[in-house]
Amino acid sequence: MRSEEIEAIKNDINNIIKKDEKLFGTSINFILVNQNNSDIKCIVSDGMETIVGFDKDTNNYYDIPYYDYNFDKHLFGELDKNYHIGYMSDIDHYYIWRTIMELYPENLNYKDGVQKYLQYCVDNGITKEYIDDKTGFDTPDIMDFFDDLTFHGSMQYKGYYIEVGDVNYDNPNENIVTIYGSKEDSLNGDFLENISLNTLGLKQNIKEYIDKNYKDKSEAYKIYSGNLKVLKSGSRRGQLVTLMEKELNDNVEYIISYYSKNNSNDFFWVYGSYYGNDKSKAEQDFKKALSCVNLSKKFKDKEVR
Repeated sequence: MRSEEIEAIKNDINNIIKKDEKLFGTSINFILVNQNNSDIKCIVSDGMETIVGFDKDTNNYYDIPYYDYNFDKHLFGELDKNYHIGYMSDIDHYYIWRTIMELYPENLNYKDGVQKYLQYCVDNGITKEYIDDKTGFDTPDIMDFFDDLTFHGSMQYKGYYIEVGDVNYDNPNENIVTIYGSKEDSLNGDFLENISLNTLGLKQNIKEYIDKNYKDKSEAYKIYSGNLKVLKSGSRRGQLVTLMEKELNDNVEYIISYYSKNNSNDFFWVYGSYYGNDKSKAEQDFKKALSCVNLSKKFKDKEVR
């Protein structure tokens, strides 16, 4: 839902608050939007005993007993059910941060909802310093509880370098993730693939994707076999593919090689493509190999230990 739509909803609710004596002294705590059907959940309160929820379709409200209201049920639980934050007051951020500091993780049921809230804070610049400045209170810093990646963050796993991009606008529950063969490749813009993965638990989702679709090459760059050196590694249909450099007296030869790994962690060269000293062509074909372009005409049966 666009920001102007959220503002329109806020204006409608604020107009109702102004006209209803029962709601005197209340204000909007937060507005949640369902990502699947645009359903709205809005909490309004006076910070004490008057707490109501709004029905967007009828512009009517319903009472919520103060003894039954808590952030775990009415915020984290809803975030856990495909809602996301459209608006939240600064004072509510303060009380939520206090709640998380006091109760997380043992005494909150919807831990994924907590992580989704913390992701929202990271993405929108909601920090301890921001809340302190807006409220004048000393906010407990809870960001140590955030266990995931930030937008435009990065990580390394099993020899690969991964960067987190923007939200996937076709699916706001997911982020665009770019996988590189190495950090050096990221500097050159030489990526293996772009994928879209669930934002919640993104770090673990990336690890599971790498585990399923790529060979572990965390030690591949350290492998030397006589006069052979691994320059780059990637995956082609589950096979480990490497760009090799072979020393030939005063010259070098470049080879795209395909590996399998045995139980003793030795690497076996199954077959390869040979490029003489044409490194540029070898690098171009290495990209094609990772994209599953057929290079079979270049292959020569060869097995090297």
